[in-house]
Amino acid sequence: MMSKKQRYWLGAFIVPTLIVFTFYYAKTSVVLYQLGLKANKYVALNVNKNSGVRKHLLKYAEHILQYSPRPHNISYQKNDAIVGATPSLVLTPEFGKNSYKIIKVKNVSQLLRQLNLAKAGDIIWIAPGVYKLIGKRFPVKHSGTSTQKIILMAETFGSVLLQLDSVEGLYLTQPHWSIHNLIFEGVCRYDNNCEHGIHLIGNADNTEIINNRFINFNAHIKSNGRRGDFPDNITIRHNDFYNQSPRKTKNPVTPIDVVGGNDWLIENNFIADFALKEQNNFTVSYGAFLKGASQRGKIVGNVVNCAWNVPHQSFLDIRIGLSLGGGGTAKAFCQDTVCDYEHKDGVIENNLILNCQNDVSIYLNKAPDSMIKDNILLNSLGIDARFSITTATIQNNQYQGRIKARDGAWIRNINNKNIPLNDMQTSFIADD
Repeated sequence: MMSKKQRYWLGAFIVPTLIVFTFYYAKTSVVLYQLGLKANKYVALNVNKNSGVRKHLLKYAEHILQYSPRPHNISYQKNDAIVGATPSLVLTPEFGKNSYKIIKVKNVSQLLRQLNLAKAGDIIWIAPGVYKLIGKRFPVKHSGTSTQKIILMAETFGSVLLQLDSVEGLYLTQPHWSIHNLIFEGVCRYDNNCEHGIHLIGNADNTEIINNRFINFNAHIKSNGRRGDFPDNITIRHNDFYNQSPRKTKNPVTPIDVVGGNDWLIENNFIADFALKEQNNFTVSYGAFLKGASQRGKIVGNVVNCAWNVPHQSFLDIRIGLSLGGGGTAKAFCQDTVCDYEHKDGVIENNLILNCQNDVSIYLNKAPDSMIKDNILLNSLGIDARFSITTATIQNNQYQGRIKARDGAWIRNINNKNIPLNDMQTSFIADD
């Protein structure tokens, strides 16, 4: 007859072992994959918070759970043909119209001076080279017009590197600015000090950010309101956004972080490796979100790779690809100061989202009248729609994981194709 202690240890051995064998013989089960993910998160969260017998049991569970099946990380070979920044992108024909005036700058002082002096119809043409900008922010003073923007650019992509030792980077408070062909790199000693490459605020309507690269920021593009005005009609197209290591900060990490503002277009960008440094607790980051009672945003044709060159640190490292609503917004920061919804009439279409393996690829949070269609979602839990105000048509997507309505959300599920967890490519190139 076994003692109570012997039965306890036998159970502690048998139960995890049975669990892993169940996982092993049901590799394509989304339910079991989700349960395994929850078990791994629980163990990772608690193993270092316990001692004695409890810690030994958690260590044993950790060892057993490493054999539970998971989709392999999908490598992505980025070329310059489809998404992101590229030297071959032809600038828009408007540059040659309406009597634009070219102002060439060759050093930091000239550049900062022209940010203050440039007016509608001016092109700030930055000569090739490396420019190190040190300061809290670099504001602009004047606005362009619908027919004559103010353009900040390099002649070819890759010829100009702006190294920012700056909290807020380029600080846009005026409408009709256009930024092209630049590389923005955060070079702060501490990650807290490199928040943004570009900060749009208040009346920065009709801004275009096209064919640039942003490296090593917390929120590479940040947008929010000021005195009731929020940036509207913003185009972010053919840019690269990524970090080279997890960010050591308590601030949010989201390459495109938009709070308020209507009619945004986020198109054909490459977004990757947006991790917070994990410190024995959950960290949550997003590739891009629109929230804060914003409306009519379109996120189209992007590639989002949650783990491109920066692997997940543990099961506590939560990276979500795209979101309408993000983690929510305090009323004081919402466009309507009410925030009954986070984003309305939003579209997430034709994106490839990879390797958000510890959570979902797409998250809808208080997002009424959403359209989610023609996306490919691999190596994640799929799609979550949450809260009763959320209504979504989810159509023609190919996905791994599941499509789930939570906390009263309503979804219309049309012609979506589930891909089994063990049935997928292990690599993609940009023109797949």
